[in-house]
Amino acid sequence: MKKKTFSKRGASLQSNNNIFSGLNRFVAALNRTVSAPNRTVSALNRTVSAANRTVSALTRTVSAILLASLVGFPAYAQSKTHTEVIQVQPATTYYTTRVEKVTNTTKYPKYKPPTPPASKQQIFQHVIPDKPPTLLTGQVGEDDDLDDGINRGVGPVADDLLKQSARLGEVRKVHLEGDVFRKWMTKNWPKLDVTQLKPFNTVVVKGRYDHAERVLEYCHIPYQTADSSNIANKLRQATLLVIDCPGELSDGAIDVVRSFIISGGYVLTTDWALSGTLQRACPGFVYFDGAYSKSEVVDGTVVTPDNNLVANAPSPAPWKLDDKSELVKPGARKSLQVLARSKSLTYEDTVGLGVLALTFDYGRGHVLHQIGHVDNNSDLANNAVLPDPSPQVVISLRQVISLNFIANALMHR
Repeated sequence: MKKKTFSKRGASLQSNNNIFSGLNRFVAALNRTVSAPNRTVSALNRTVSAANRTVSALTRTVSAILLASLVGFPAYAQSKTHTEVIQVQPATTYYTTRVEKVTNTTKYPKYKPPTPPASKQQIFQHVIPDKPPTLLTGQVGEDDDLDDGINRGVGPVADDLLKQSARLGEVRKVHLEGDVFRKWMTKNWPKLDVTQLKPFNTVVVKGRYDHAERVLEYCHIPYQTADSSNIANKLRQATLLVIDCPGELSDGAIDVVRSFIISGGYVLTTDWALSGTLQRACPGFVYFDGAYSKSEVVDGTVVTPDNNLVANAPSPAPWKLDDKSELVKPGARKSLQVLARSKSLTYEDTVGLGVLALTFDYGRGHVLHQIGHVDNNSDLANNAVLPDPSPQVVISLRQVISLNFIANALMHR
C-alpha cells in the first residue's frame, strides 16, 4: 500500500515540473518577441547616423567647391581666410509690377503750350508795372488790414529777375578802411549834413548779436541808446529808431514802438528783431516762418530796382547771414515791397521766396527789416573785416540798403 502511495506522489511532482518548464519556455519566447523591435530601432538609428555622416560629407564637398570658385574674386584674394555669417530669415514674398513705356499714338494728343495773348506778353519781360510804387510816403490805406494781393518783389517780374541773376564767384573778405562808410555816405547823400544831426534824432536799442550803431559811428551819425524802461521818453524827439538783433522789448515797449511808427517814425530792425519786435508791433505785415539760415554768404539780387532804398546798390552781390538768422514770410499788404531776395536761400526758406530785405508803410511811418545784421561781422575777431564786400562799392549790399534807409529817415527829421 505504501509503494502505491509514493508512486502517485512522484507522478504528481513530475507533472508540476513539466508545467514549470512550459511556462519558462513561454516567457523566453515572449522575451525574444520583445527584443526583436529593439533590434529594429537600433538598426534604424545606425541608418540615420550613416545618413547624417553622408550629408556632412556632402556639405564639406560643396563648401570646398564654393571656396575654390571664390579664388578669382578681389575681395577673397585680399585675405586667405574668409568668414561669412549668414542669418536666415523667414521667407517673404514680394510682388512687383513691370511698366513698359510705349509710344503714345492714339489716346492723348501731343501737348502744345498755349500762346499767350499779345496783351499779356509783357509779363515775361522786365517791365515795371504802370502803377507807381509806394516809396516811403503816404499812409497805409484803410483796407490795408486785409490780405489784398501779391507784394511787389515776389511777382513774376521779380521771379524772372531772380532766376536770371548772375552766379556769384568766389567771395573774399576785405579789411575796410576807417572812413569807407563816411565816404560812401558823402558821395550818395551829399545833401545830408551829418554835422547838423543831434543825438536825439536817432535812437538805438542795442542788441547782443548785431551792433548797427558801429556803422552809425563810422558815418559820424550821433545817436542815443534806449531800452524797455526809457524808450518812450527817448522817442519823443526822435526820427529814426534802430532795433538790433535780438530786439528783446517788453509788451509796453512794443506798444510805444507801434505808436512811434504810426505817428510817422522810421524803424530799422535786423534778424531776430523780426520775432522779438516787428511782428508784434506790426501784426499781419511780416512773420517769422519758423526756418533759420546757416552761417553763410548767399547771393543777393535786387528785385524792385526802382525803389530809392536800393539806389546805387550792386546786384547781384554777396549777403552775409549769421548762424540761425530768422527767415521771413511777408504778409500780403499793398504797401509792402520786397527789396532783395536770394536764389540759394529759396531752398532753405519754407515759403520758397528767399527774402533778404523788405520795407512797408505802417500808419504814417516806415519800416525796413533785413535778414542778417548791419554790422560788418559778428563771428570774426576783427570787426574791420567785411565777409561780403560788393565788387563795385566795397561795402556790402545789406549795408547799402540800411544806409539808404537811415539817410532817407534823417533827411525827413
